Amino acid sequence: MKRDFKKERKDLYSPKAGIFEVSVPSMNFIAVDGNGPLSGENIQKMMGALFNLAYGIKMHGIRPEGYYE
Repeated sequence: MKRDFKKERKDLYSPKAGIFEVSVPSMNFIAVDGNGPLSGENIQKMMGALFNLAYGIKMHGIRPEGYYE
């Protein structure tokens, strides 16, 4: 089921004017970690890995624990 965080967490995505404190919940993301320049072959490999994983999750019904769209 797709979740709309902008509607669920208006306090985070549409804040009021001024300075105030908010509580941001813990969230999981797909990410890559590395070092060196983000250009050429390095970035292509990283983006390829992210795309393949995200595509597998989206199109092949792979559902890691705690996953939601």
